[in-house]
This record gives sequence, structure tokens and C-alpha cells, in this order.
Amino acid sequence: MRYSIMLQVVGSMTLVLVGTGAFFAWLQNRSAPSQTIELQTKENQSRF
Repeated sequence: MRYSIMLQVVGSMTLVLVGTGAFFAWLQNRSAPSQTIELQTKENQSRF
């Protein structure tokens, strides 16, 4: 009985950690293009 509870706790913690890591990786990859677009527009505005 205790072994199955331990497996549930370890499994749920693993899923939470993997899910959180995937979420932050997605956030970093998602925010990168918007920063480059902002930099490009600032460079184009400074030319005119």
C-alpha cells in the first residue's frame, strides 16, 4: 500500500516538473521572435 502511494507522489512530481520545464521552454521560444521584430522595427525607424 505504501509503495503505490510513493509511486503516485513521485509520478505526479515528475509530471509537474516536466510540464513546468516545457512551459518555460515554450515561453522562451515564443518571446524571442517578438524581440527581434521590435529591434528590426526600431532600426528601420532610425533610418528614416
